[in-house]
Amino acid sequence: MRRDLHELVSTVDPEDAVSLAEVRLPMLRRILLAEWGDAALGDYASLVMLRSVDRLVAVDPKMRDLFRRAVVALKHPT
Repeated sequence: MRRDLHELVSTVDPEDAVSLAEVRLPMLRRILLAEWGDAALGDYASLVMLRSVDRLVAVDPKMRDLFRRAVVALKHPT
């Protein structure tokens, strides 16, 4: 999963809010897929949860910063 997420964020500028917003939902989908499998992406409750997390990250400054730091960490794995 880490490699997939690294590839997903490889062209994202972590200092650009628009770039981060564009990758947020695809990242969350990949995490959901990796953790719960294909069925989760077709499950209504999972999709509601996914959208809720997406909205939370969009409006909460602390969550946005946490997401930004996650992108930075994924771009530069140690």
